[in-house]
Amino acid sequence: MKLQLTVKELSDIVGVPPRKIRYYDQIGLFKPSAIDPENGYHYYALEKIEELRLISYLRHINIPIKEIRAHLDNRDIDNYGKILEKQLVQTKETIASLTRLASGLEKRMT
Repeated sequence: MKLQLTVKELSDIVGVPPRKIRYYDQIGLFKPSAIDPENGYHYYALEKIEELRLISYLRHINIPIKEIRAHLDNRDIDNYGKILEKQLVQTKETIASLTRLASGLEKRMT
């Protein structure tokens, strides 16, 4: 028998709240490895830990769920690099915009 983790156990390992894991399941982004037919509990194989860590990281850097789903459906290292590259460009644009905003505020205060 393979070791199966409950939502709570998976949550404790990865640091993602159980509610978020359930939400990812509900929208079809992160499916359980098995569902107990008697009690409806969802169980996750150990291999799912890295998948959830990837989802969590990509969400942390503001990658849209739609893009994460597309990546998980067709995992490709080149595509992953493009996702990160695109996000880096967007992040730098945001930083530049916020820097201009801060500069404008500083000028108004003097």
